[in-house]
Amino acid sequence: MKKSISIIGLAFMLALQSCGTTGSGLLYIEPSVQRQDVAIRKIAIIPNRLPLNLQDPEKWRKYNWGVIQEEFTQRGFEIIDYQTAVATFEKSGLPVEDTKASRDKYADLAQQLGADAVVLPYYGTFSTTKNFFLFTNVAFIGVGTFQIFLAQKNDFFTRTDVSGKNQYTSGLGTFGGLLLIAVDPTVGAIAALGGTIYDLVQAFTPSDTRWKRAFKKGIQEGLKPFFVAYPAPSKVGFTAPASSKEAAPKPPSIPKKVAPSVVLRAASKMISSDEAIKTTFASYDFYDAKFNPAGKGLMNQYEPQVLQNAPVVVDNATGLMWQQAGSEKALDTKAAGEYIRQLNEEAFGGFKDWRLPTLEEAMSLTEAKTANGNLYIDPLFERKQQEIWTCDIFTNESRWVVNLKTGGCTAYKFSSNVARWTPKGANVRAVRTL
Repeated sequence: MKKSISIIGLAFMLALQSCGTTGSGLLYIEPSVQRQDVAIRKIAIIPNRLPLNLQDPEKWRKYNWGVIQEEFTQRGFEIIDYQTAVATFEKSGLPVEDTKASRDKYADLAQQLGADAVVLPYYGTFSTTKNFFLFTNVAFIGVGTFQIFLAQKNDFFTRTDVSGKNQYTSGLGTFGGLLLIAVDPTVGAIAALGGTIYDLVQAFTPSDTRWKRAFKKGIQEGLKPFFVAYPAPSKVGFTAPASSKEAAPKPPSIPKKVAPSVVLRAASKMISSDEAIKTTFASYDFYDAKFNPAGKGLMNQYEPQVLQNAPVVVDNATGLMWQQAGSEKALDTKAAGEYIRQLNEEAFGGFKDWRLPTLEEAMSLTEAKTANGNLYIDPLFERKQQEIWTCDIFTNESRWVVNLKTGGCTAYKFSSNVARWTPKGANVRAVRTL
């Protein structure tokens, strides 16, 4: 019976894992336009070209426009309404599919709309069907390119490519049930029926629903790099950016040192007692799935910044500055130390005092629930760094790591050559004290 249940569970787990929606994005920046020179508050989104295979193009223009509008509005930008943007664009005489037209025409469009920037999206769609033995994987993929015109510079200063995929795989549950019939006819029949029902639900889900899921996820995830690089300025004291014919705005100053409301230990130490960790985490109300599951997480006061082309996140609650991203791949502790050395040698963000965080500092990043896809960290941070090294020691040959996938901490071996728990080490997200 236990074996039967295991087979059923495996089949349905595989089915669920192959069903869902994912999204991603890439940001390209015009090197002649420095990030610190960009100040955007008011944005116009121009409903633009759609693929021919999508019927009712106006419906899809409005839908995608609404998704983009929501993402910008949530982050503090002002968006010109749909009807005004459409009407003004149509009167401009600009071609729908050409961004190589005179930049002055786009400047006039931005001026008429009273916009600091104009977003011109282009969309594409395709679907795939792949057969594997008795299984069929169906994917609906929506892609887009957002070119953004900056009135201040009279030119396109960035492009973001986004991609979203909604997919499902049929046959896994049914196949698992059929295999079980030979072992337990009743359980196998129930499993096969459940798998068939699951397949029918997936098959009869309207294609419009799947395209919506793909577009929405692609836009949501795809625009995140842009928001990190170009956060909305504070409304207080905001001055409209100068046009390209006027003096360029001064770059933002380095964040001033503020008195943190929470002071965290910054010096490395050995921590080998579970009770010590429980006491510490409870005192800061850190969330940890194992050591403090009732924790609500620290009340961070994040402020994204781009300093000398380096994206960082300042937490005014703790007086710490974090890398918004970090190392691209997992490293052992020796390579992690070399990564930190290079950051300081290059003066990342203009500073040479970057270091690995202590366990308390790294745990201050954790949220009490998933807030960045499936990660226990704020969406302001890059998702690649899912396990991050700390400078704290667990034993003479292992060091503490904060796992943002599980919402907790664990210990990893120093070297990937002798690791029992992780053959690849962990990522680095460097920190410095303001």
